[in-house]
Amino acid sequence: MRRVLAVALLLISATLVSCGRTTVLKTADDVCDPVRSLETGTTEHTIDVDGRARTYVMHLPEDYDGAEPIPVMFLFHGFGGDPKTLLDTTKMTDVADDEDFAVVAPQGAGLIPSWQFEDRDGQPSADITFTHELLRKVEQEACVDKNRVYAAGFSNGSVLTLALACEKSRDFAAFAAVSGPYYEPKCAEAPPRPILYFHGLRDVVVPFNGAKKTVIGPLPGVTDTLESWADHDRCVRPAVTTRAAEHVRHDRWFGCAAGSTVESYVITNGGHRWPGGVDVPTPGSSNRRNPNQGIMTQEIDASKLIWDFVRMHRDGRLGP
Repeated sequence: MRRVLAVALLLISATLVSCGRTTVLKTADDVCDPVRSLETGTTEHTIDVDGRARTYVMHLPEDYDGAEPIPVMFLFHGFGGDPKTLLDTTKMTDVADDEDFAVVAPQGAGLIPSWQFEDRDGQPSADITFTHELLRKVEQEACVDKNRVYAAGFSNGSVLTLALACEKSRDFAAFAAVSGPYYEPKCAEAPPRPILYFHGLRDVVVPFNGAKKTVIGPLPGVTDTLESWADHDRCVRPAVTTRAAEHVRHDRWFGCAAGSTVESYVITNGGHRWPGGVDVPTPGSSNRRNPNQGIMTQEIDASKLIWDFVRMHRDGRLGP
């Protein structure tokens, strides 16, 4: 009887029912005070990092009110890319509107925009530092759920995403990478990381089996990379393999430490593309896409799968 009463009191204290509508009571940590009102939709912004202006695009869903903290997805474009093309290709803003999370898409630096993800002369790599500074700015200006900040990227942006996973920092709770593998010995110092990965077997830009020379630099094979992440997370090997679609294999490692998990989708006929994306013209080009990029499968939707994966993780730990 005491247990029943305790449960009843807990339920009563947790919710208020009014006119048939249930409202969850919030604590002080569940709201932003003062309210951080910002324009909803997709907007362009600038941040100064070490005296250098860097730009980024932010997308806030229509329901954003500046008072209730929302999750944030950082999304990194590929080599030579830009935020707008990536957002158009991935349709990540559509998922954000449906699921109520923010998207932050930074612009890479250089004449050919790219991401510097390697350490140089023992100094923190420029774009990893930039990403953390940008996150601090976003947290100051928007009402952000700091326990639900995620990183995802394509190609060069995929490598940057996994380089962020190699850090000791817990700024990001989960990571999703498309067409750019990365794992280095230094990653062993990082805590267990939830990792979701996508790659096409017919990718000639970043070959599935790795290459000493790509537009991004030397990269390891996908299989070795995923097994390294599975070992890092102390998962049970081998992976459990299922068929997600006719041309898509889904591998998942179970029993990983600290609620982490490692999963991958391998597209047997896929090229260097974002699964489930949309072909958009490259800025300044009449061509809709580079034919060397190969097939963009529509059998799975990477953006939706990424959100379904990362949303289960809070501050690196499994949660609702």
